[in-house]
Amino acid sequence: MDIFLFFCFVFQTACAEFGSALTICRALGQGELSGADASSASGEDGAEDLELRDFFTARAEHVIEPLLRYCRYELQEGGMDQSDLRSLLEEQEEVETKLLKASFPKLSLKIPSALGSLRDEKRTDGASDDTNMSTVHFRSRDIAVESKDLQLDLVKIADLRQELDRQKEETGKDGASNETKFLDLLSLYDDAISIASFDLKEYEKMKAGPAVNAKRAEAGGLLGYLTYEKLKLLMKRNEDRVNDLHASEEAAKNDVAPKLLEQIAHLYDALLQDARSVAQLPGSNSGDNGTDDDEDEFVLEANANILRLRAQRCYYVARLYALDSVGKHEDAVAMFEQSKLLASRAAEEIAACQDMDESLIESMEALENKIGAAKARSVACAYLAKDGGGGGGSSGASGLATNILKRLDDFEAGQHFSEKFTDAPPALEPIPSKPTFFDIAFNHVCAVPVGALQQHVEEHQEQKSSGGLFSSWFGKS
Repeated sequence: MDIFLFFCFVFQTACAEFGSALTICRALGQGELSGADASSASGEDGAEDLELRDFFTARAEHVIEPLLRYCRYELQEGGMDQSDLRSLLEEQEEVETKLLKASFPKLSLKIPSALGSLRDEKRTDGASDDTNMSTVHFRSRDIAVESKDLQLDLVKIADLRQELDRQKEETGKDGASNETKFLDLLSLYDDAISIASFDLKEYEKMKAGPAVNAKRAEAGGLLGYLTYEKLKLLMKRNEDRVNDLHASEEAAKNDVAPKLLEQIAHLYDALLQDARSVAQLPGSNSGDNGTDDDEDEFVLEANANILRLRAQRCYYVARLYALDSVGKHEDAVAMFEQSKLLASRAAEEIAACQDMDESLIESMEALENKIGAAKARSVACAYLAKDGGGGGGSSGASGLATNILKRLDDFEAGQHFSEKFTDAPPALEPIPSKPTFFDIAFNHVCAVPVGALQQHVEEHQEQKSSGGLFSSWFGKS
């Protein structure tokens, strides 16, 4: 009996001590007991604070808590009932609280709120003060902005974007002053990205732990948000330029300049690079507020946009191949087929997205219609080029200046020859010097058959060379 009481006393004392240590280490790990606010820490002090918090958290979770569970298990195995063990733990917590209040008055006041007061404070501040840009929303996550310099840049960015939108509504187009402000806006984004990148590098230098990993995730998400906003701004600018060039293309109809096609293809190339950068942005891991479905939605939209831009770029590159000055009609046919396949896949991906504009699906359908007509034209040109221009009297270089009336029976591509219906003034033609009634032989005069004449000359030379020594005396052999 004495051994059992001693056994219980030892493990009860161990439970009390381990419980006190666990409470203190958890409070230290949450940053509630530091002299300064953890959210305002920066530089070397901030790095040391985060590493210390991770140290205490790891010690509490991986060392002290298993020992505490072991002591409780031994007490239960030694014959103590579950109700007695629960009452004993409650008594130990009361004694522990009294001891903490007597020894560490400031510590005891902060321990009850150690599991979330800092999060609640940040969430309240972010909801009540939007003008300070204390939080941003990216990929279904709320990311805290702790840097004062970064908050100031975000405020400047928001003001400048509102001013640009207002001027565009008033003028209806982008002027020279707007171009200058647009460059200033890009410069502000670059400054903000530099700040976020510097913070991320600082967190990456720290020793890994729960607190450090959380800060790394926030810094990575913030860097992804700023990069995404900049890329979205650039893509919107290039999309507007492409729309203006499309309007010029429709106005020109069949007389589209090759330079215009090159500009559109170049803009789609830039848009495609930006879209691929969006798909590779950091911050892909879902946070506490994010879900896998939200992340899949973001990636799905990015991939659908990439397919849409690839289809457009492929179409205009094919049109460049199909130009008469280039003459790569077979390559153009292959490019048109690839563009149609990409447009079909893009329409399916866009339809699967929830937040993408449905007009993009209509644009892909319109692109497929244009691809069908352009592909048929390229197929015909490729056949004509391979066939050598058909066969008729006006084929080749002699037919380049022949009008349509003189080559009605020739199967030729019209763009390779003169498109004149007839000569104006009429070209000179030879006529007989006498009336046709008296010049009967004129009806039978035709062009000299060069091929037959050449064959006759060759046969005559062969017969002459094979006559023998006395062929000139006795005639032909």
